[in-house]
Order: sequence, then C-alpha cells, then structure tokens
Amino acid sequence: MTAYSLSCLYSFRRCPYAMRARLGLLFAELPVELREITLKNKPAKMLAISPKGTVPVLQLADGVVIEESREIMEWALEQQDPQELLNPKTLHQGNTLIEQNDQEFKHWLDRYKYADRHLEMTKQNIGKKVKHFYRF
Repeated sequence: MTAYSLSCLYSFRRCPYAMRARLGLLFAELPVELREITLKNKPAKMLAISPKGTVPVLQLADGVVIEESREIMEWALEQQDPQELLNPKTLHQGNTLIEQNDQEFKHWLDRYKYADRHLEMTKQNIGKKVKHFYRF
C-alpha cells in the first residue's frame, strides 16, 4: 500500500479552500480518507494535528501535516500529475487564475454570501461583481 492511500483529509464541503484541496487530490488520482467536519464542532483529532482549526488539513500516512489548500494541491500533483497540470507551459496560467480567485473573486463572493454583513452595497450590485468572473 502506498503512503498517500492512508492520508486523511479534513474538509468542509462548502469551503472553497477545502474544495481546492479535494480537486488537487482528485486530479492527482490519489485516494484519501475524507473526513467531512462541521465547523461548529471540530473533531479533537483534527485540532490535535492543526490547532488553528481551519480546513483543509491533510495528514499524510507518515504523520506530516499540510494545512494550506494550495500546498495540499501542489503536494498531490507532485506525487502524480496525469493531466500535466504542473507543465511549465500552463502552470503560469493556472497560478494566475488561483491568485485572481483568492483575491478579487473571494472578496466579492464573501460579500455576496454574507450581504447582511456588508450593507454598503446591495446584494444585487455585489452579484454583478461576482458574475464578472464567470467565463463560459
């Protein structure tokens, strides 16, 4: 059995960072034990390996803990990259998209999701900002 097959990912289904980690593991085709948590009731095992209490958290079979989604994604693809996502020809484009999502998009998405906390704009106006990022 390979080391990564025993890895455990603590995740929350709606967290965009946990989604990114899950996608990295999926694209790398690495099996993990997925432990979905509730943010209001974080498991003691997760807090023991990651006291900051945020998701995602990946604990590898050798005990190493990776607590950042981008690092989880990079680790996974370094293990196995069947779609060649780390190809230097496309890596810059992928990193640019990640940066845009982490900065601009996340800023407006949070304001849309939690409009009652951001009364300086209407939810409709915030929605227009979020839609700007859709490229179909």
